[in-house]
Amino acid sequence: MKKILSILFAIVISHAISAQEIGIKIGTNLTNIYDDGSIESDTKIGINGGVTAQFPLTDVVSFKTGLLYSERGAQDGDSDLEMSLYFSYLDIPFDIMYYVTDKISLNLGPNFGVLLIAKNKISGSFLGQTVDENIDIKEDMKALDLGINIGTSIYLNESLSINAGYQLGVTNFVDGDAKTNHSVIQFSLSYSLNN
Repeated sequence: MKKILSILFAIVISHAISAQEIGIKIGTNLTNIYDDGSIESDTKIGINGGVTAQFPLTDVVSFKTGLLYSERGAQDGDSDLEMSLYFSYLDIPFDIMYYVTDKISLNLGPNFGVLLIAKNKISGSFLGQTVDENIDIKEDMKALDLGINIGTSIYLNESLSINAGYQLGVTNFVDGDAKTNHSVIQFSLSYSLNN
């Protein structure tokens, strides 16, 4: 696992050095988890942001990667006990961008998420007792989360773009047999440092 992560990191860094466009990105995530139907949870809000590198391949196709911090999770507050699952990842996307016009691109590609933090916060009342626990659950999670990015970017000018997308988790992020995946809607602003 460490070899795979090292290789991915080396690829991103080596490409970033020769990138035609270096940028920064910051935004918000609307996240949830889905499984075989046994988990019912509410959307949780998180942040995303980091550095990106873009390489033109043709006049209408570019490759974009980066190192992005991303918060994911879910929450459930339907009973006296409230549960909030919190995960933070270092995302390494490998997206192909197809420019429909010079101002709009459609984006698609795999995303590799390296788990940084995993916590389960439980608070409320149980059998007349106040509960306030923040449990580290990282050892129960897989270190790598694979997803598929689907999205679009709208360029306001040469430096600034608005991005919207969906990240579908395709691998089970929990150790064990249960099928549990992330679902992330992302909105962000990107700023090119080259222009």
